[in-house]
Amino acid sequence: MFLRLFLLFTIIPFIEVVILVRIGSYIGFWPTILLIIVTGIAGAYLSRLQGYKIIMELRATIQAGRIPTQKIFEGIAVLIASVLLITPGVLTDLFGLLLLHPAFRIYLIQSIKNHLVKRGFSHTQHEEKPPNKNFTSQKSNIEDAEFDEIND
Repeated sequence: MFLRLFLLFTIIPFIEVVILVRIGSYIGFWPTILLIIVTGIAGAYLSRLQGYKIIMELRATIQAGRIPTQKIFEGIAVLIASVLLITPGVLTDLFGLLLLHPAFRIYLIQSIKNHLVKRGFSHTQHEEKPPNKNFTSQKSNIEDAEFDEIND
């Protein structure tokens, strides 16, 4: 785990800086700065649109009586995409844009779920099944009882 965090917080920023310096050497300093600013603004705008769409779908799923697990995961993915797009860098911007694309986002979430199931985490399918309102347990231990209220 330490190695992964080390790579995440040192190697990736180093690669980002190298890429930005290379881009800057080709197009110049100010166009590179403009590129960083434009991708940040575009990322914020696209994240807002996708986030709003997911919130509307989340509400519809809840109103339909289903548990919105998939939409919650999609919302988390859009939040991560937003952070990546606002962070200066080419690799983070590309991955953030990929996360904003619904087909890639759903594929990635499903891949993560499959990986977790293989590793032994429990997995349930709640979202597509409406709750059974006529549920009765076969092994009910509930008994009818009477009580008296005692006031001190």
